Amino acid sequence: MRRPGQWAAPVHEITTGEDGIDASLALVGLRGHLRLLLGPVRANRPWRLVPHLASASAAAAATAAFGLFYSSIWNMADALSEEAVRQATYSRRERERRARDRATTAAQSGRSEYTSRGD
Repeated sequence: MRRPGQWAAPVHEITTGEDGIDASLALVGLRGHLRLLLGPVRANRPWRLVPHLASASAAAAATAAFGLFYSSIWNMADALSEEAVRQATYSRRERERRARDRATTAAQSGRSEYTSRGD
């Protein structure tokens, strides 16, 4: 016999006669389905991600603004001075080269990128 509080519970215990299985739990009804869906979402703690999305949102807004104002990347490059295009290209290539150099140095010295630099 169920207690009065168990009638509304989304979890029901089901006893089985199989060997090695004492009982199973079943999520029933709308509350059970919501609990099944929201449990993993809550465990992932998405609210901790929100502060890190600020820079990604800013980058997306800047990209959207360029997309609105310039019909293509070629038009944007044509609108910018030659020096500005060269500087943007050089900056990206330089960042990629430095990242490769750091990874190569770390691999050769046998330490990871995440070890402290003072050791």
